[in-house]
Amino acid sequence: MCFYCLISYNDVFTLRPIKKLANRIYRNETALFFIQWKFILLFIILLGLSFSSTAYYSEVHNQKLEKLVQINPEKALQVATKKLKDASTADEKLTALYYIAQANDMLNNFALTKQSAQKGLLLAKKQKSERFIFEFTNFLVFDSELAGEFIQALKLANQNHQRALELGDERLIAISLTVRGQMYLNLSDHQAALKDVKESLTIFQQNNDKTNISNSFNTLAIIYTNLNDFKQSIELYKEALKVDGDATYDKSTVYYNIGSTYLELDDYTKALDYFQKAIDAATQVNDFYTVNFAKNGIAETYLIQDKYDDAIKLFEQTIKIFQESDDIQMLLNVNLSLTQAYSGKNDFELANHYASKAEQYSQTLEGILPKINVLRIKEKLFKSQKNWQQAYTSLEQRTELESTLNQSNKENLIQELRVKYNAQFDQEKMEILKSKNTLKDDFIQQQKLKNNYLSIIIGLTAILLFATLYAYGVQKKQKKHLFKLSTTDSLTQVYNRRYIVEYLRNLHSKTRPENRPHSVIMIDLDYFKKINDTFGHEVGNEVLIYFTKIIKQHITPFGKIGRMGGEEWLIILEGLDADEIMHLLTLIRKEYRSNIPKNIPKDCELNFSCGVLLHAHLYEDYDHILKDVDKALYSAKNQGRGYDCIVNQET
Repeated sequence: MCFYCLISYNDVFTLRPIKKLANRIYRNETALFFIQWKFILLFIILLGLSFSSTAYYSEVHNQKLEKLVQINPEKALQVATKKLKDASTADEKLTALYYIAQANDMLNNFALTKQSAQKGLLLAKKQKSERFIFEFTNFLVFDSELAGEFIQALKLANQNHQRALELGDERLIAISLTVRGQMYLNLSDHQAALKDVKESLTIFQQNNDKTNISNSFNTLAIIYTNLNDFKQSIELYKEALKVDGDATYDKSTVYYNIGSTYLELDDYTKALDYFQKAIDAATQVNDFYTVNFAKNGIAETYLIQDKYDDAIKLFEQTIKIFQESDDIQMLLNVNLSLTQAYSGKNDFELANHYASKAEQYSQTLEGILPKINVLRIKEKLFKSQKNWQQAYTSLEQRTELESTLNQSNKENLIQELRVKYNAQFDQEKMEILKSKNTLKDDFIQQQKLKNNYLSIIIGLTAILLFATLYAYGVQKKQKKHLFKLSTTDSLTQVYNRRYIVEYLRNLHSKTRPENRPHSVIMIDLDYFKKINDTFGHEVGNEVLIYFTKIIKQHITPFGKIGRMGGEEWLIILEGLDADEIMHLLTLIRKEYRSNIPKNIPKDCELNFSCGVLLHAHLYEDYDHILKDVDKALYSAKNQGRGYDCIVNQET
């Protein structure tokens, strides 16, 4: 598995402050005596080159806040929030909202990021600020991506690219190309992704934007990895390291990706070497999530070499981190790897256990491939156990899924969308660029007529001075789709497993000494697998969203809600007694079964079962809370459907 950070939204210097600086020098005529005339010819040549590329490359809205977001997003959020409160103009409000959204995004507060982006977008449209419309729309592109709405994300990315072309801002054009390329990559349209990212790389190189050059090389390498061109991928990763070699945070990710690529090439020595480099670099910046990925890479290498005990030891370490972050894809991968490892040791009891866990995780992921991978591993496991009937059944199921996958019309949808949106965008882009080039030529000619050698020398001196004093390499924006920790479930917009379990642990550690009562509820939707099998996963998702809307209305005033995965929720309540809790559950169940929206078939059987744990603060260890409330839920499920099982620790 390869993972990477999204493109950075940072800037280099522009011509606007240069012009102001040049005017100040021009007024100070005494400065002319310090210029050596023997350099005039050289200056004229260099300035001529600078005028030949006068394209606009925008700057950041607030340099101090831009840097603070990268270093200390919590502090940046506080500063931006105060600036919003003190703002007296629309531009100040837009700038503050932009950095509030950025900081929340860095902190994985995705719901708050979307809220700030939507608020900023409304204000930007009211003020007709196309630059801010671009900035806030980019947040919504990634919000759609996180929700798995890749077609919608691509549509928004296309619109933003058109907006960047109309603005004539090369930095925004390059960023929009990179973002659109990443959306194409989500849809496996590798050629379109290559075209966009290569074009953005050219623009970044022309403007010597080192951070974004490095990111573009990294993204290109990932595309080539998906195309199985591993040697080209490694070369591009090494180019990324050359350009941005001092960025330790970036190095750890690139080292990991290089190690994964060498693993694909069966070069285990180099794979292990680069995985260790990734661990060392990530440890320097306390990036323990990347450390965990690198350890997982080492474990995969051991597994391929049949070093089962060494592999199992590392897998069992990494699985804990992936459970805390609710990274379902990696939990699926690690459980499949543990199945292979224990099968290799002929420990079939544990192998079957991890195969079952992997199958559970595959059911919560969209798409057919996760289920195919599980069936492939189960088939091998059953063969190892000489369980031929189950092996044949797994083979039949896998063959059927692979046939379904081959009939997918995904490529037709992508092609249709590309024809619909890109054709007009590419034509309009060419016309805009032609007009812009004409304006550039006119401007250059006017400047040559108006300026004499003296103003040329002053302008060049200003450019050189400004480049020396103010040019900087912008820190990479830490936006990562695949390994950045999240606190919100993307489908239902409630807290995810990692957050709600961590919240319970913290609450228990605080309330237990103070004897403050709190209760824990585990809910499982009845008949949910039947709904998925009968009506499809799209209807299943609508049921999850509908149920979440109801429990949020009733539970939010009294506690916290988190989705544990699939159709399971964990609710934590404070200050409510048993009668109040049962009254709430009765209201929720009644509304869930009666107010069914139009997009859910009326013959769906909607109900849920609950495990209710009263006075959870009496437990000494919060882990036992989760185990007991889970047992209570299964007791309720064993009674039938629509039952509540209550456990009262005071009795």
